[in-house]
Amino acid sequence: MLLEIIKKLAEVLNCMDDSRELIFGHNLRIALHAAWRELDGRRGSIRTLCDRLESPDYVQIDDLHNAGLTGKQLRPKHIGFLDSYRQLNKLGGIPRLKGVLRWGKTILGSIATMVPGIKEAAEIIKEYIEAAEIGIDKAEEN
Repeated sequence: MLLEIIKKLAEVLNCMDDSRELIFGHNLRIALHAAWRELDGRRGSIRTLCDRLESPDYVQIDDLHNAGLTGKQLRPKHIGFLDSYRQLNKLGGIPRLKGVLRWGKTILGSIATMVPGIKEAAEIIKEYIEAAEIGIDKAEEN
């Protein structure tokens, strides 16, 4: 479930980057695009996070449990994220994009409490999302 969420979040972030001319002001658009290319590259945080979450040598079930990423603690996050994702996919729109980003940050925040290597990757992605949210808010003001 967790890996599915991260992959779908990456898909949304990629679509957001593809639509950057419509969402962000000029200077932020350029900066966010460069940051996304780095995050999504072969050595980027998205790949690192996915690879390490898949590795039983790197992540133990206790790590996931302690971060609230198993069973009853993961279930509401999974449902909330997927519902937001489906709504965005079906209807589009900035408010629904913001919903997916909020759920993504919640899950990344839980991941960021885990072991080194995963923690840093999650935090970098979360900070990228926070910068994008500020850019979206600023664009909506004007």
